[in-house]
Amino acid sequence: MFILNGQKISNDYRINSQNAVGSEFDLNTPFYGIKHINGERPQNYPKDFLPWGICISIETVVSARVQIAIDSMNHIAIRNYSGPTGSLIWSNWKVLGE
Repeated sequence: MFILNGQKISNDYRINSQNAVGSEFDLNTPFYGIKHINGERPQNYPKDFLPWGICISIETVVSARVQIAIDSMNHIAIRNYSGPTGSLIWSNWKVLGE
């Protein structure tokens, strides 16, 4: 927690297994925020990533999204959902450091 202009601001973003998604969840489904991955690989999760970690989905502009996946071995991958109007598609996962 930190204080900004006299207001206490919480920076507590803990995620527990109650929020975990399973193998039936498809990361191509529109969602925003953080999904916890706890032992089951969701659909369209980065290849060779361990099934323990998080996936963060952020809207960058209207209808365009970025996803960042981080597994428990600190592998990080990123992909985006963009393209010409009416032809938006997910890019392949790009593993950082490879």
